Amino acid sequence: VIYNGIVRPIKLPSKEEIIRFKSDILKINNDVTTIGVVGRINKWKGQILLLDTFEKLSKNYPKVNLLIVGSPPAGQEIYLTQLQEQIKLKGLTDKVQIIPFQKNISKVWLCIDIAVVPSILPEPFGLVAVEAMHLEIPVLASNHGGLQEIISDNTSGLFFEPNEGIDLYNKLELLISNSKLREKLAKNGRLSVSKRFTVEKYVSDFANLYLSLSK
Repeated sequence: VIYNGIVRPIKLPSKEEIIRFKSDILKINNDVTTIGVVGRINKWKGQILLLDTFEKLSKNYPKVNLLIVGSPPAGQEIYLTQLQEQIKLKGLTDKVQIIPFQKNISKVWLCIDIAVVPSILPEPFGLVAVEAMHLEIPVLASNHGGLQEIISDNTSGLFFEPNEGIDLYNKLELLISNSKLREKLAKNGRLSVSKRFTVEKYVSDFANLYLSLSK
């Protein structure tokens, strides 16, 4: 198996740029913990599962919000509409916002405190988890598919049982209340990505494979 490599941003936005973007564009206060999910909005990415869990979480943690980043594929706009309707029905319009796909995703990632990959079906790889880990953001992900090969549970990230809202709630609560755990997962996640998921390693692994076949 040769894993995909991610391209490291040439230049990350400054801390001042992030603060301005967070307050002026996203309207998020600095004392709020932001849970984020990044990816296409469709049936199996798990945005609805996360929203249902967040509804319960927000009742006990008023200084927590949810940022959903992504757009639906062509022909699947119904899932975005359903998501928007659920946010209104749950009375969460002041705590949950959806922003469309962003080209400059690093700026958005750096406004997120906890990244969640709540896929209800197995991911073939899980690129968003790698992106978040690379930017030193702690990741909570469904324990199936390619994500199992990316994350080491309780070391470089945290798993919850797929489709299990109670376990997702408990793990989110743990991360919100334990800053030391978030810091540990974030640092180990970045270290893991720097060793396993770089473009340089991706190219090197292919080169070595071709060389081995020619012998």
